[in-house]
Amino acid sequence: MLKSSYLMSTKQRGFEKPPLGTLLKQILDFESPMALAYERGIGFEKDFHDHESHMLVCPRGPCRMTVQDLRDKKIYKIDNTKILWVPKGVEHNDQARSSIYDTLALFPNDEYFNSLIKDNGLVSTDRKSLETELVLFKKSSWLDEVLNRYFYERVLNRHSPPGCTFFLEKQILNEFVHIVFGEKKKSRKKETSSENFEEELGHIALRFIESNLFEDIDLEMIARTGKMSKSTLLRLFKSQLKTTPYEYIKKRRLDEALNLLKSKDYTIGDVAMLVGYSNFSAFSKAFRQRFGKTPTEFMSSNN
Repeated sequence: MLKSSYLMSTKQRGFEKPPLGTLLKQILDFESPMALAYERGIGFEKDFHDHESHMLVCPRGPCRMTVQDLRDKKIYKIDNTKILWVPKGVEHNDQARSSIYDTLALFPNDEYFNSLIKDNGLVSTDRKSLETELVLFKKSSWLDEVLNRYFYERVLNRHSPPGCTFFLEKQILNEFVHIVFGEKKKSRKKETSSENFEEELGHIALRFIESNLFEDIDLEMIARTGKMSKSTLLRLFKSQLKTTPYEYIKKRRLDEALNLLKSKDYTIGDVAMLVGYSNFSAFSKAFRQRFGKTPTEFMSSNN
């Protein structure tokens, strides 16, 4: 069997020893609330181990793999259409079933996990199942889209402005809950508090905005998507995000503009048009207000 090209040791449980095989690429980030491990290799196999945080295992591309739970020896088969939730402290092994192993693993910290429970109105039995049971589920098209965008921000880009990935992380966790507990939540609809109901309306509005970020959208269109009034929409944004829908859209468009400029694949004028600015001077002014430099100054400093 091939020796591993694993060159990095870490104090994080589950990453102390190298996997078997040849590791082509590895990115570990355990400093964020959503810790991340991205590994790509050939002949990948990792013996039984556990982690100190809950984990979402997300295979990419043609990757096929298995995860075995040491407790009952049950084997979970995963590919890029599925995700596996593995509770912290549960010993398991990982093994590639395809020639290329290409997997993103996400580790929400305790604060994120507690928010996941609270924000989605889960009860104690739901929490217990997430803390003790492996859960295999199929990705929705929305979750697939968000994960791809998140992969770009955390793995490919790796220089996103602070807070740029916060929305994506929340959407990943909330969509996970929606898929796994959707039917249970429907049956509890009568027990759902008005606070949780408003949280859901906020998520619907954000999903619409992110899916139409560069389109010409207004308050009425966003409110109509969530079947709410414009005043309710404004109140939700103020209470949940401490901003207005307009300011949120502006910030997100400028964040995406920064990423496009960093790629150096587009001219400044093209970037302005791509993110929804028809007026170059307005784009330049907004960019400077957000990042402290005009687009031209930013490009000059990054050459």
